Amino acid sequence: RSLSESPLSFMTRREWAELLLASRSRTWLRALHLGVHFAERGDTERATQLFSESIRLSPSAQAYRSLAVLSSEPSYAAGNYTLAWRLAKGAAFQGADRLRAALASEMCRFLNGRAAAAAATSPAEQAEWLERIKAFLLEVQSAPNAQEILANDNVLAAETRARVQLSGELDAAIDTLSSQCFPTYGSERAELIELWYEAHYRKAMLEKKEEAGASLDGLSPVEKHRIRRNNAIPANIGCPYPDNTCTSYQRPAFH
Repeated sequence: RSLSESPLSFMTRREWAELLLASRSRTWLRALHLGVHFAERGDTERATQLFSESIRLSPSAQAYRSLAVLSSEPSYAAGNYTLAWRLAKGAAFQGADRLRAALASEMCRFLNGRAAAAAATSPAEQAEWLERIKAFLLEVQSAPNAQEILANDNVLAAETRARVQLSGELDAAIDTLSSQCFPTYGSERAELIELWYEAHYRKAMLEKKEEAGASLDGLSPVEKHRIRRNNAIPANIGCPYPDNTCTSYQRPAFH
């Protein structure tokens, strides 16, 4: 493989690593492959050193992404994901669309998870992660394969969270949750269901605030129960087996 091309798959067999270790070449690609090898075997310290060496020799989206995955510090991981995206976004090699789609999906899952985790502990931190989601989605819109990326499950879920919890685009969020299939979520649909109810709670709170003409602290348990009863979970997100049983809704073109 040419050193000007980025790999989209990796071998991790011991024999392959031994060949690389015995090689006299010291290229970014060698360091990247060895980094993947040691990361797969749990040697994160050596893998981190090799990914950093690969970046020093020639920055690549894969190396920055790998540093993000290995990092235990969320802000550091987010920074490396951002650097990975900047390199992937303008890439023109064969398979670049595949790289962008996979990276965007992983980034959105990471950002969405951080925003969800911060919701119960730090509203300020949650807002920061939601702003990161919003900024990233703006970046995606100018990517060569933006349409494909924006139809990805993890991207849609992150976009929906930002709409519900940041921008207040509640009708758009409800439309996404009731029309998209989210096939890769499988049985892990509690997140989508929570967003569905939260969007309806927030709509009710806004309506109540307008009617009362005063500030609103929240909804009572009885009011929330009525909202849930009047806004049943859509079949497309309520079904844990969408590929087998949920067929009464329109599937996105790229799934």
